[in-house]
Amino acid sequence: MLSEYLTEDMNLVIVVDENTDNHCLPKLDIPFSHLVIELPQGPEHKSLASCQYIWQQLAGQKYGRDSLFINVGGGQITDLGGFAASVYKRGCPFIHVPTTLLGAVDATIGGKTGMDFASIKNGIGVFADPKAVCFDPSFLETLQPDQVRDGKVEMLKHGLIRSVQHTQDVLSNPVTKPPSGEIVLDSVQIKHHFVQNDMLDNGKRRCLNFGHTFGHAIESFFLAENNPISHGCAIAWGIQLELAYSKLHYKQAIAGTEDAVDFLRSAFPPIPHFAFEELMHHMRDDKKNRAQKILGVVLRGIADPHFDIEYEVGPIKKIWEDVQRP
Repeated sequence: MLSEYLTEDMNLVIVVDENTDNHCLPKLDIPFSHLVIELPQGPEHKSLASCQYIWQQLAGQKYGRDSLFINVGGGQITDLGGFAASVYKRGCPFIHVPTTLLGAVDATIGGKTGMDFASIKNGIGVFADPKAVCFDPSFLETLQPDQVRDGKVEMLKHGLIRSVQHTQDVLSNPVTKPPSGEIVLDSVQIKHHFVQNDMLDNGKRRCLNFGHTFGHAIESFFLAENNPISHGCAIAWGIQLELAYSKLHYKQAIAGTEDAVDFLRSAFPPIPHFAFEELMHHMRDDKKNRAQKILGVVLRGIADPHFDIEYEVGPIKKIWEDVQRP
């Protein structure tokens, strides 16, 4: 499928990390000459320094804006490679080849690119659509159990904001077992439902931020501590906390979410302990905020999300204190 987008006269730029260079790039069998740019693995490298390294390699080869980027990896590589392509020489085309479950169902869909900056998750970025997203399900066989688990968190989020059936499908298999292609496609279609007609994130697309108001704050805290955690782990904690916030907001239990909470608690470590003031600092830095208000998503029930809800300090503090208790 990738080959239909390639021609011999292109300047092809392949962006990979150490793992995808070894395990995934050989499977692509790209027939034409190409420049491979390998980046270190790990969320701490989703940075300006990595972008500068990419641009320096291109400038050294005298590559122009007719270069085609092929970003082969998980969300770190596709976010970073997409951003680097979208601003180099004012914009180069790019193709995503997601190699993780998280990349396939979330990071490569919807045109968001970016990098972390000043301990702000995705603090700098642009909206830019890839020419194509090419996914080979056999890449799932190369994943570590934790990578499968992390991808299922975003799939679960998709179910919670859109579909009882998809929620049940995600919960019905062991957490580290790769899902079927059909369930992956269902998850992709749910994200597409929220993305279509809202490319710039001005309306219902914001429902996809469920779990991310708390989750990104926790992720940013650990990034600032030079102890980065996986995105999936942060969002697993964020979903639990935002379900608790939803319960306080509507003053009622969120029907049907008990199994989801049990799934997340069994699959991930307990929510970490750190100072409430640190949590608030990072929540106030969230890029989704408007007019200095912390904005997030709450659920009235499964498939009943409400976005741009102001998260108030009192309930945030109560929820945080509850999880800090032994």
